Amino acid sequence: MKILSSIRKSHEFKTVFKTGRSFSTAYFSIYYMTNNLPFHRIGLAVSKKVGNAVIRNRLKRIFRETFRMLIKKMNSDIDRVSSHDFIDVVFVAKPAMVNQGFTIIFDELSRFYKLKLLK
Repeated sequence: MKILSSIRKSHEFKTVFKTGRSFSTAYFSIYYMTNNLPFHRIGLAVSKKVGNAVIRNRLKRIFRETFRMLIKKMNSDIDRVSSHDFIDVVFVAKPAMVNQGFTIIFDELSRFYKLKLLK
């Protein structure tokens, strides 16, 4: 069974932006909503304003890895959460994220998990 898939179509991104909820930090914004699929999906939006292709691809790798780690955490916490829904998540990087390391981004994503997904 697939655990993580990608949001690739423009209309899928628009659906998450319009009907989903949002969470913002100094480094990125997150748009999320539940889906009816048996797996999580992730969408990545990193503008050219953030940096060149090398920097944008590095940020995408960091987002993917932190989200995989968050999924593992969600699966280990599933007993504490009453209902486990699969979600569509779109990350939108901000230019301030360029100089940040993996741990800061993981900490911000963990804060999102605690504040929003454990409700």
